[in-house]
Amino acid sequence: MKTASLDLLIERAGAGSRAAMGALYDATAPAMYAMALAILKDKSAAETALIDAYGQIWKAAPTYVKSDSPAATWIAMAVREVVLAHARRDGGRAALEPAIAPGEVNKTSNAQSIYRAGEEERLAAALSALDDASRASIRRAFFEGAPYGVLAQHLSSPLGGVKSRIRRGLLVMRDRMEGTGAADTEKQAAQ
Repeated sequence: MKTASLDLLIERAGAGSRAAMGALYDATAPAMYAMALAILKDKSAAETALIDAYGQIWKAAPTYVKSDSPAATWIAMAVREVVLAHARRDGGRAALEPAIAPGEVNKTSNAQSIYRAGEEERLAAALSALDDASRASIRRAFFEGAPYGVLAQHLSSPLGGVKSRIRRGLLVMRDRMEGTGAADTEKQAAQ
């Protein structure tokens, strides 16, 4: 679904439209469920976390500002936050075992949900624009659900450095996916 359509659904859900919230759920829940399942590795826990996450999205919809982040990103971050809270509450899973084996991204139902509607090429191009360390950090944090602190320990890097690397990488990806390429200069300057 296009970002403008998601923006409109979030706006309408924020105004109290149950139909818009239902349409938003229908449009985004399969990919968000796949992410939750990849992190929690349990269907029941993923379903419960997803229900909680969409409850939070419903409550937060009136505060959504589309100029701050694309709708799909806003939704994914909200869901990821709730899912990680569930993971911590339900045993503090480190989430460092890959949920998707390298080289098998396109073979899993998780990837099929996330990479639907022609987004695969755009996402792959955006990821390929990153240096190896940024790409690996973003994959671990967003595709496998590794919390930043656990990721920093695993990489033997300071937490602030990991957060900065991921932030710079996400800016490059955003610009690539929006077609501006403006962050390429930032990437080159950071290297």
